[in-house]
Formats: sequence, C-alpha cells, structure tokens
Amino acid sequence: MNAQNGKKGDTMSKNPKIEGIVFKYGDDDYSFWMPDISKDENEKFVQTLFAAFEDNGCSVRGTKKDILDAIRENT
Repeated sequence: MNAQNGKKGDTMSKNPKIEGIVFKYGDDDYSFWMPDISKDENEKFVQTLFAAFEDNGCSVRGTKKDILDAIRENT
C-alpha cells in the first residue's frame, strides 16, 4: 500500500528505477547502496521485491526532501 495515497499497488505501476537502498546496521549506523544495474535487471528486481512484499510495510513518495524527512522521522 502506498502510504501517500492509500492505493494498493500504486508504487509498482511504473517500474521505478532503483537509485539506492538504505541499510540500517545499528543505532545511527547506516549505509546507502547505489547499485549499477541494467534496466532489465532493475525491472526484474523491482517486480520480485514487490511480489514478495506488496502487502507488507509502507512507502512514501514525494520529493527528495520528503523522503529524507520520512527517513529522519522513522529511524
């Protein structure tokens, strides 16, 4: 479910490009991985990820500032 508009599946409707993935290792210990993958690899990965976790968790969509604010508020 997309936390911003409440529509199930909306996040996966356009095969978004993975720009980076944030990992949390401990208190105030994070890494940001920026994979260098092809468009086809990206599409397969996103589809697999959404298929496995579509009904689990939530997402936030907005500007870079919106996303960074959400990370700050929820970590």
